[in-house]
Amino acid sequence: MFLKNVNEVSGWIREKMQIATDESYRDPTNLQGKIQKHQAFDAEVASNKRRMEGVTVVSTEMLVRSSRGQRSTGFVLIGRNLGCHVSQTSCW
Repeated sequence: MFLKNVNEVSGWIREKMQIATDESYRDPTNLQGKIQKHQAFDAEVASNKRRMEGVTVVSTEMLVRSSRGQRSTGFVLIGRNLGCHVSQTSCW
């Protein structure tokens, strides 16, 4: 279940990163449409925040509990890195 959640959130983030890095904002035409697009983007990110944080919390809990089993720790690190990417903070 954890890996499924990580994959779903990771895919969602990749989609949003493509939108966020689109440079069409440089074109000064249709500003109202761009503002509406930005507001919709912000709302979608905010509505998915809990899901993204959930992956980070579970991965942190698993990392703390797992002092053995490198395989599971690897999965946890994937989730933790995903959470760091989402929050744009340093997790280490």
